[in-house]
Amino acid sequence: MKLPYSWLRDYTDITATPEDYAHRMTMTGSKVDGYASSSDTIHGVVCARITALAKHEDSDHLTVCQLDAGTHGSIQVVSGAPNLRVGDLVPLAMDGAMLPGGEIKATAMRGVQSNGMLCSFQELGLTEHDCPYAATDGILVFPAGLQLEPGSCALEALGLTEVTVEFE
Repeated sequence: MKLPYSWLRDYTDITATPEDYAHRMTMTGSKVDGYASSSDTIHGVVCARITALAKHEDSDHLTVCQLDAGTHGSIQVVSGAPNLRVGDLVPLAMDGAMLPGGEIKATAMRGVQSNGMLCSFQELGLTEHDCPYAATDGILVFPAGLQLEPGSCALEALGLTEVTVEFE
């Protein structure tokens, strides 16, 4: 069973660190398998607004996306996702970002520079249950009602900075 550490703080006056809490619980006989946060393995992913889309000149299925990444500036990314629309707010793994599948590097895709990668929920290590509003065959698009700013941390928007404690 996984328990978000914030739930403990909602219902108790706990001041222990997750590490100390896990140790103390194990010492009382409640076996803790570990504790973790997705932000331990994912870095460099921000919210970005799609400002322009253009068909890639050398591909039938690729799209060249212009993105507003807030304080990170305007970023160009090439994507093959079918569900992109101008105005969408999406998670952008910038050049140098770390995802569960590895590091993201800027590269040329069929001659067009791509300075990052737009992320699906699967690429962020999430499931359909974590993001029931997300397309299963495209990029994760944040719901319109969320008050997110371009350049803000996508992990915070998705609740992935939360520490969870896993009990046996």
